[in-house]
Amino acid sequence: MAPIQLVVFDLAGTTVKDEKEVYHCLMKAADKTGLPVDGDRLNSMMGWSKKQVFQTLWAEQLSPEHPDWETKVEASYSEFKQVLENHYCTQSVQPTAGCLELFAWLKSQKIKIALNTGFYREVTDIILHRLGWDLGLDRNYVGSSESVIQASVTPSEIYNSEGRPAPYMIQKAMYKLGIKDSQKVIVIGDTPSDLQAGINANCLWSLGVTQGTHRREQLEKYPNHGLLDSLAHVMVSQNGAGELIIGDSHESGWNPDPFDRTEINQYILDYLQTFVRVPSFQIAATWHGVYAKLPGKTEFIASPEPGVTIVNGLSGAGMTLSFGLAEEAITSLSLG
Repeated sequence: MAPIQLVVFDLAGTTVKDEKEVYHCLMKAADKTGLPVDGDRLNSMMGWSKKQVFQTLWAEQLSPEHPDWETKVEASYSEFKQVLENHYCTQSVQPTAGCLELFAWLKSQKIKIALNTGFYREVTDIILHRLGWDLGLDRNYVGSSESVIQASVTPSEIYNSEGRPAPYMIQKAMYKLGIKDSQKVIVIGDTPSDLQAGINANCLWSLGVTQGTHRREQLEKYPNHGLLDSLAHVMVSQNGAGELIIGDSHESGWNPDPFDRTEINQYILDYLQTFVRVPSFQIAATWHGVYAKLPGKTEFIASPEPGVTIVNGLSGAGMTLSFGLAEEAITSLSLG
């Protein structure tokens, strides 16, 4: 298999938590502008360009040749934009479980990260800014190896604002990052249109996550190269005494609860038992850490005075990055 050069992720429902907020914003806009909508029909279009959603729904009520069709599409889409932007400006915006850790691991492997979405550029910018993922991106939404992501693409940058399931946003990300071979690209999303876009772009893998808008039994009906419960992962390391160190879970917030949650520990153990066999899964001890976050960075390195270097892993990604980060820091010190 050729080395992977790029992973293209969807935004809401895949890398950004979405408890059906986008669905409800669409429903609210439809209701306010007099557009009848069936919930299952709307959910089947999640992942599409949102203007295309309203074009399709109104076409099912009126022919596109009807003199009022375009006016009604614009009215619904305009209302949706107001509702959606207000939501992302005023409500909590958080990465999904395992997202930041996966980003950090991809960075350690020198694999580039691109985000695409069914959202238009303005609201995408709001989301990226709230998360700190826009740091390091230039005016063309291309970053460097030091930025959290290396590219962002929306339907706004595609001819006629065409989104998924067309492959163009994936191909645009490849073009921006100088990647010519789609067989070195993986696509991950939570909707049928994400899976179809990856297949249409002839990517190596088109993977689905079942934590978003669609359940496993819904996504497995569509061509795919694998379905994941989430972006989270469990790591296991055995020490010299034969003990297993298992990790780990993360919660983000301005004032996180300092206590372990039993149900999260049990979830990790339940998942661990699907691929590891040991005599006992009883927890002997737990470690709870509180970590600082610095938007756009996975580590903090400083030299406050000659002969002193501080190296600190950020955002709780230490188990993922510690060995590689330590090697880089020591190499840098010996070269210096």
